[in-house]
Amino acid sequence: MSQNISLSNPVFTAFATSGLLLALKSLGTNIWVLTLKLRSSTVHAPEDKPFFDKTLGKGKLMTPKTGFGCDDPNVKRGYAVIQNDSENFPMFYVVGGLYVATGGSSSLPFGMFTVARYLHTLFYAWGVNPLGFTRGALYFTGLGATIYMGVHVAKQINLGGIV
Repeated sequence: MSQNISLSNPVFTAFATSGLLLALKSLGTNIWVLTLKLRSSTVHAPEDKPFFDKTLGKGKLMTPKTGFGCDDPNVKRGYAVIQNDSENFPMFYVVGGLYVATGGSSSLPFGMFTVARYLHTLFYAWGVNPLGFTRGALYFTGLGATIYMGVHVAKQINLGGIV
C-alpha cells in the first residue's frame, strides 16, 4: 500500500491534483459568495449586522425562513453551489483515497470528477442549463467516476463476497 501513496504513482498524483483543484474551487466559490453577500449587504448572524450598519450604512439580516437565509437570489444561488459541493466532495475524497490505497490503476475518474464539478459549478453559478439536462449530466458524470472507484474498492476488499 505504501507504494500506492507516493508521488511516483500517477494515480496518487491524479488524486492529489484533483483534491487540490477541488479545494481551490471551493475556496473560489466561498470568496465569490462573500462578494455577493458584501454587494447585497447581507449578513448571516445578528452580531455582524452592526458592523455592516457602521461601515456600509446598511445590513440585511439573513432569515432562515427565506430559503438559504436571504432574499437575494444571487446569494441563494451561491449558497446552493456550496451546499451541492458539500454533498458531493466528501464521498469522492473518501472513495478516491481508498481507490488509490487499494491499487486503482486509472487516473481518469479523478479528471472526470474534477472537470464535471468545475463545469457544474459554472453552469449553476451562471444559472444556465444549455441542454436542459446539462447540470444533471455533469452530476452523473462525477457520480459515475465515484461509483467506478467504489466498485474497484469493493472488489479489492472482497466486500463479503457481494462484489
